[in-house]
Amino acid sequence: MWLHLIHLIKPESVLEIGSGAGYLAILAALNGANRVTATDITHDAIENIEANIEKYNLGDRMQAVYGSVFEPFDKNNRFDVIFWDIPFCHIDKPMEELSALERTVFNPGYILFEAYLKGAHQHLTDTGRVFMAFSNMMGHPEKILELINKYDWRLEVVVNPEHVTSNIESMHDNNVDMEIYELIKL
Repeated sequence: MWLHLIHLIKPESVLEIGSGAGYLAILAALNGANRVTATDITHDAIENIEANIEKYNLGDRMQAVYGSVFEPFDKNNRFDVIFWDIPFCHIDKPMEELSALERTVFNPGYILFEAYLKGAHQHLTDTGRVFMAFSNMMGHPEKILELINKYDWRLEVVVNPEHVTSNIESMHDNNVDMEIYELIKL
């Protein structure tokens, strides 16, 4: 699905938050994006992304940046596509008590997702688009939808790259493992 989105949108610049190994960011760079930034909150992930940038000879168009959500960027950093496969699993533990590994999967109260919603719009180009991946099997769709409404976004399911629908029933469908959603600022 991600690769089809990249081919359809043809972004010049892409930001992937929480990139891990950099897989999706690398796909964007290998498929036409000329300025790709992959971020993560663990130094091991950044080292892995950098190794993959070197392996695929992408140093001229891709970079790895350490930091949480939009923390590493100022208001001049703008992107055509911003994507995050958000840490959507629930845990009854405060964020400050989570290990680095736990923070890649758990997001108590969705505070990081809230930062994503607050900051995404100011890091978009004029025609930029914001996407997220979410699993309703492991996450809490009601909380996600509450935050989306709080920050004046609209959520649309990317059914396939050519068709985006405002029907978000899939967020409540327990048979759906993972979907990509587009966030549209109201």
